[in-house]
Amino acid sequence: MKKAFNLIALVITLLMISGCFLFHREGDSPYYHGNRYDLFRLALNSFPGPRFGLGVSINDVSIEKDNYGRELYVVRMSHAKGFYGEGIDAAYVISQSHDDEEKRVYYYEDICFKLTNFDIGLDDALLKTLKEDNDWNQPINMDKCSSRSFAGDFAGMENLSFNYTAFVSIEKAFGEEIIKDSIHPITMDVSGKELYSVRVEKNGERKSYLVIFHPGQRVRINSNCLELTNIDDDLGNELHQFKIRNDWVFFDCP
Repeated sequence: MKKAFNLIALVITLLMISGCFLFHREGDSPYYHGNRYDLFRLALNSFPGPRFGLGVSINDVSIEKDNYGRELYVVRMSHAKGFYGEGIDAAYVISQSHDDEEKRVYYYEDICFKLTNFDIGLDDALLKTLKEDNDWNQPINMDKCSSRSFAGDFAGMENLSFNYTAFVSIEKAFGEEIIKDSIHPITMDVSGKELYSVRVEKNGERKSYLVIFHPGQRVRINSNCLELTNIDDDLGNELHQFKIRNDWVFFDCP
């Protein structure tokens, strides 16, 4: 009897350990070893796309600041793996402000970034638009800002931990078309809705989707999924409208 009990305990332990490897995606909570957790947290929560391994990297020194302390910096995504289309592997991002005591970073949600190729850089016209959209060299308007916490050893990345329920729901929605290990959490709102990036393959063609998971509901292709057919400078507005259709809660963010 004792041997049988020990055997059962061993099996349970092994299942628990294997479950950690099966269901925990270390890449969904990227590690960061720099000093600007505010910029890193904003990078992970501002624009859609995969968050795999150490694929998100930033320079701790912003490339430009305006007269009111806004910071423009570059994010490189070495593991984008074609999610945005050929050649797109970086984003230019503007942070409105940050509070080191409250551990919060402030930004204009969905319009604080532009995607580009890292080696080429951002086109002058797009850079001008990005700055204008973010009130560059104008007084800071906190009423327009969303904010995120960057508290904790990993800049608050615990909010992006793997959600098995959401993962199963997304898999069921796309079925066998989904590409293995292509589901990645991006961000969440204060009500618990979660935004994911997903890659699928249909008839030999790979496609990118954004998915909003509503707690307690199953994912529906027609209403909760957005196919990214054309990654261009209007992606931020497309993302914003997608969030509105899914009752996303803006401004107050975990």
